[in-house]
Amino acid sequence: MTADNHAGEAMNRANQVGTELNTRVDQTNANVDQLRTTVANLDDYKVAGETSVPFRFNKYTLDKESKEELDKLAGNVNSAKRYFISVEGFTDTTGTAAYNEELSRKRADAVVQYLVTKHDIPIYRIHMIGLGKEKPVDMGKNRAARAKNRRVEVKIYSADQNAAVSQVSQPAR
Repeated sequence: MTADNHAGEAMNRANQVGTELNTRVDQTNANVDQLRTTVANLDDYKVAGETSVPFRFNKYTLDKESKEELDKLAGNVNSAKRYFISVEGFTDTTGTAAYNEELSRKRADAVVQYLVTKHDIPIYRIHMIGLGKEKPVDMGKNRAARAKNRRVEVKIYSADQNAAVSQVSQPAR
């Protein structure tokens, strides 16, 4: 009888260890699946926030409203681990191509400088380019169309699955 009791206890322990082992295997498989998903999405960057910063004719300084819009956009960016920021500067068609390219770079640089100094965003996370009069948002020849084209477009791209940076859009002045 004692041998039967010991055999029964051994069987119960073996079943308990088997159940624990199955639970650990299931948890490990879930962790492996999550890791595979993360690795698969490493280079799957999506727009997590964007804004357009307007500029006055022949100017490249940020005004108060533009700074507020950049503050809103950059407010949640530090919670993301895998992100980069695209900063593209533009001008209208007034002026020479060389002048417009330089002005568009100065506009983009003003935005980058603000993000780096006021929001402690590392410079290596920012990609900047000045595109001059290329890629206009309005092909019109009037004053309002030219004003829409004097801008810097800022986009935050994130590969984090739960990136929730607010999208901000500012009308042209």
